[in-house]
Amino acid sequence: MYYYNIFFFMVKIKFISLVHIACIAVILLSCKSTSKDEPQTDDLKTVSDIDGNIYHTVTIGTQTWMVENLKTSKYRNGDLIGTTSPSNKNISSELTPKYQWAYNGNDSNLVVYGRLYTWYTVTDSRNVAPVGWHVATDADWTLLSEYVAENLGKSLTTAKALSDSSYWNPYSAKGAIGDSILINNSTGYSALPCGYRSASGPFYGKGNYSFWWSSTNYDETKANCKSLSYDNMTLYSTKDAKSCGFSVRCVKDSK
Repeated sequence: MYYYNIFFFMVKIKFISLVHIACIAVILLSCKSTSKDEPQTDDLKTVSDIDGNIYHTVTIGTQTWMVENLKTSKYRNGDLIGTTSPSNKNISSELTPKYQWAYNGNDSNLVVYGRLYTWYTVTDSRNVAPVGWHVATDADWTLLSEYVAENLGKSLTTAKALSDSSYWNPYSAKGAIGDSILINNSTGYSALPCGYRSASGPFYGKGNYSFWWSSTNYDETKANCKSLSYDNMTLYSTKDAKSCGFSVRCVKDSK
């Protein structure tokens, strides 16, 4: 009986220890998953375009955004989106040019940076966004900016909270994207410095700037867009010529 009691006591102690360890592990995992500094990215949630390009998604506030810039070379119905030959051809005299380009005409830039599109392409009725998604409107961008400004996490400024922690050129001003880039991207939005194409042909700014179209018109020749710069801490609202080549981000349609 004496040995039986000792055995039972040791088993009980071991069981209690295992239960305590399990409880501690659950608590630690729970704390990690709810950290405000952790972007709410779910790699299992993806969407693909008509070309078969796969995009990861991130939920920021009430919105779900693509993590990568659009890469499609086709409209949703399968029609090809044209490009120019050469890639730096001047299209400033064309009335409603509908084109797409890889930066500098080099397809090796597509994997990381996506394509650059004219605004006329972005707003074509054949649609460049996957089914269930749309090109971000100016209102979408405003909602994103306002939410991020109130939920910066460890990234200090709106621009840093939206920008990827790689690819940006360095800049030594506190709060600028290019300063201490390892603390960028608390939102998981992963903005990259894709550069842009001018209507007259040249490509500029890879490593320094990013420009995205909104689908919202401004006037006959310009549309609303957003931009980030390596040497600044703000998501800028601008208006630019519709014939420029800018990046595109898509937002999931609301139910």
